Amino acid sequence: MIKDTSAQDITVAKKNTIKKPLMLAAGVILVGALGFQALFASNDGSISVDAASLQISEVSQKTLTRDVAASGKIVAANAPKVYSPERGFVDLKVKAGDSVEVNEVIATVTSPELTNELKQQQSVLARLEGELQRKQLEARRQKLSLTKALDLAQVELNAADRENRRAKISIEKHLISQIDLEKAVDDLARAKLSYKHAEQEVSLAKDTLAFELKAAERDLARQQLIVDDLLRQVNELTITASVSGIVGNLLVQQKEAVTQSQPLMTLVDLSNFEAELQVPESYANELGLGMQVELTLGARHVTGTLSAISPEVNNREVTTRVRFDNE
Repeated sequence: MIKDTSAQDITVAKKNTIKKPLMLAAGVILVGALGFQALFASNDGSISVDAASLQISEVSQKTLTRDVAASGKIVAANAPKVYSPERGFVDLKVKAGDSVEVNEVIATVTSPELTNELKQQQSVLARLEGELQRKQLEARRQKLSLTKALDLAQVELNAADRENRRAKISIEKHLISQIDLEKAVDDLARAKLSYKHAEQEVSLAKDTLAFELKAAERDLARQQLIVDDLLRQVNELTITASVSGIVGNLLVQQKEAVTQSQPLMTLVDLSNFEAELQVPESYANELGLGMQVELTLGARHVTGTLSAISPEVNNREVTTRVRFDNE
């Protein structure tokens, strides 16, 4: 029978492992306390650095400039289009590339409909003028007739009054009867009433004539406005240049039938230019109206202001306009 090795075993006493963490924590606290005391033990403490190891420079605030490489071209700042004012047939007075001045006739439009309408309205105007003159003459004639009637009523009133006074004297002398006196009194009352009615009729007739004349004058004035507006439209058929410069593209042919507001040609103002730049889309969000722009034209450097930004993106580029500071 084989014996085990229990007789050779030695019992080892268990060590206390709690002391090691406690000692480590106490050491950390001690080191922290010593460091805190070293930093804040004195208010006059400072850190000194060798001046030879430092580089001192002046700091100033400036604008950060970013360069954007963009190509462009010089274009006219003002290139208005000319439109047809009415429907008709256009007669061009200039050709592409011709020089023009302000208010120079560059085209005319023949509009048979507008011309015919003007003639008709002018005929109506002439008729209304004739009617007004006729009413004025008729008013004068009626006023004369009314004045005559009023004068006759006045004469009859005077005669009746005179007869009434004579009758009163005669009745006192017993030359006439009481019936004759009463008749004279009635004639006077009738004459007074006739004269009063004649005055009222004259006043009413004058007011009526004045009203009719005023209505005729208003009709004439309204028709005159219609004729004036048609004359304005006919005068606008003669188209003049709005700027001094040259004729750009002709958009219609000679004697071509055109509609109202149809473009006829473009004019180019040579007195004012701008730069049209194609800026990459990646810079579009950083652009803003009023930004200062520096351009290179050959060997010259000019400055300008960003005046327009297109809302559309074509071929990953945004079209902008720059107005030169010094033309």
